[in-house]
Parts: sequence; C-alpha cells; structure tokens
Amino acid sequence: MLASLFLLVALFQVLPSACLYRSIDYYTNSLQNSLFALPNGIGRFEKPLYNDRNPCEAVAVIGAWQLQWLEESNIQTLQRRNVEEVLRDAIVDALQSSFKPSEFGKCEVILQLFIERNVNRM
Repeated sequence: MLASLFLLVALFQVLPSACLYRSIDYYTNSLQNSLFALPNGIGRFEKPLYNDRNPCEAVAVIGAWQLQWLEESNIQTLQRRNVEEVLRDAIVDALQSSFKPSEFGKCEVILQLFIERNVNRM
C-alpha cells in the first residue's frame, strides 16, 4: 500500500512537467549541437515556401523532410538518435502550436535554425 502511494505521488510530480511544452533552449541547444555533430550536417532542402504561412506548419514540414533524409541516410553516429529525437519533438510541438498564434515566435526561432544551417552548408 505504501509503495503504491509512493509511486502515485512520484507520478503526479513527473506528469505536469512532462506535459508542458519544451523550452526554446531545448531546441536551440539540442538542434544546433546535433546538426553540427553530424558529418555532413543535415539534408539540404530547398528554400521553404514560408512567405505568409504559419511558421509552425513550415517547421513541421521542414522537420519531416529532415527526418526522412536522416532515416534514408546511412549515417551511424552516436548523435543520430539524439537528432532524430529532437526532430520528432520539434515536429510534434510545431503541429500542436500551429493553432496558437502565441507560439509562433518559438516556431520562427526553430525555422531560422533550419534556414541558417542550410545556408551555411551552401
């Protein structure tokens, strides 16, 4: 009985923090470190058709392209799993944020990371 109570209390301490959106630092630090750790960076993409689009939708589309490129590549590094995890998290959070204009700023920062990384490779 005491063990199940302890487990229940521990679960309620962990769940609220797990349900919150990740901080922008999670993406900026993790994405920058992961992308630069890969041998040839991340897959190239054409200039996104962003214009007046929702920046969160653009992040989700570009993240999906990058994830597909990474899965099709034969890169075998210790950072690959970390990059895949960060990209999946970015896609999920971007899709969830695409209906919240208050979250567009976070998506624009992530989109800028993708664009800067792509420009630096050309």
